[in-house]
Amino acid sequence: MKCDTSTPTTTYANQANTDFDLPCGTIYESGTVTTHATRWYKNLLLVERNAQEHIAGTWSLSPTGSGPTIAFATDISWHETFLVPGDLSSDSIVEHGSFLRVPALGTEFHDSGINMADGTHHGNTSFTDAAKARLCALLTP
Repeated sequence: MKCDTSTPTTTYANQANTDFDLPCGTIYESGTVTTHATRWYKNLLLVERNAQEHIAGTWSLSPTGSGPTIAFATDISWHETFLVPGDLSSDSIVEHGSFLRVPALGTEFHDSGINMADGTHHGNTSFTDAAKARLCALLTP
């Protein structure tokens, strides 16, 4: 059985993002998330799932979101196969897309490609110290 689902568009504001060790401190993230998914069931047990997710948002150095901001976005898709039907812990997942892009920084600060089920990443990931310094300069009043 096939089931198409979409999560209602959600927004979030001023969440601390500690993914990057920036010299200027913690960045706070606000954004909008849209997700669509298709699931396949066999004998009422989940066996496969495809999903697409788009996030558009801004970063700030202020926990209130005030001051300078910079735009970021992600566009990713993933495919999961459940090795044991219905057992969510048995998934084998492959992700692909633009995991992060910051248009103001071009190719200096981004992550794109494909993440294989075995954890291997193929693509381009760039979070150099120079790019982090440039990001801080754009966010500092």
